[in-house]
Amino acid sequence: MKIAFRLVAGLFILFQVVPASSATVATQPPRQLSLEEYQAELSRIQKDAATLKENPDAAVTVFESIADQYEVSADGRKFVVDNKALKLAIGEYKVANKDRRRALLEAIQSRVAILNAGAEQFHAASDLNARKKLEEILARREFRAAKGPGVLEIWWQKAQDWIARMFDKIFGKLPSPQSRNDTLAWILIAISLSVLAVWIKRMAERREPESVRIPIPFAPSEKSWRTWLAEAKAASGEGRWRDAVHLAYWAGISNLEEHGAWIPDRARTPREYLQLSFAHPLHNELAALTSRFEVIWYGKGDAEASDFNEAVRHLEALGCR
Repeated sequence: MKIAFRLVAGLFILFQVVPASSATVATQPPRQLSLEEYQAELSRIQKDAATLKENPDAAVTVFESIADQYEVSADGRKFVVDNKALKLAIGEYKVANKDRRRALLEAIQSRVAILNAGAEQFHAASDLNARKKLEEILARREFRAAKGPGVLEIWWQKAQDWIARMFDKIFGKLPSPQSRNDTLAWILIAISLSVLAVWIKRMAERREPESVRIPIPFAPSEKSWRTWLAEAKAASGEGRWRDAVHLAYWAGISNLEEHGAWIPDRARTPREYLQLSFAHPLHNELAALTSRFEVIWYGKGDAEASDFNEAVRHLEALGCR
């Protein structure tokens, strides 16, 4: 039950930390900028980010002002900057708690500083000494916390984009990003609750341990029920009560099989024997014997003399006298 609850809570929380407008942003072509324009854009982002500490609600505006990607050109060369990680941090800032906001703001500022450092070294990118200098800059303590998008973040962004496109095809455009975000949140909650319901139903229908499904490599009637019962009594005489109940169970199965209750089959499990006896007049007796046998033998339960005596009573009811 705890696992299912965590699934519902996890999906809901994960959805909430993604900014509302990110669900509506389909894959966009990179924004074309010169190197000078790109550096001016970074300066603007840096100033806007500095206002978030006093005005967290501005995160939405800052988020929407940044393109998913920038394609920067200078001296006949180009490079593409992916802003997904930066935008994720800005989008989360609005809904984060105080401690989380502090960490996010540091990550945002570090990310912008890294981008600035990269822009400054772009002209000399082919120079090995410049590359080494850039690596030294990025190795400084203030840049260590900055990270690009992780696998989960990339996957989640793609999932959001796909959901948004499918949602538009099915329901058409919603009037605002917030209304779409709310609707998608309820859809995810509904899916999570459906998964939870299926899980609970399957757990409720699970009546025997997995080991009961292991086929028995013999036909019980290959040995007479009298022999099975004699072996069971011998085990009980030695105080081996689990073995005694085990052998007593197969005495009952062998007896029913000898009397034509079903066609012998080596690959059959105890649960399948019980299903085959559903219409048999002695089904209830076999069900009681099977239930006790499974708990003791497959469930690794303890057994006592009373368990064996109870098994013998069921055997007598099945005709093993």
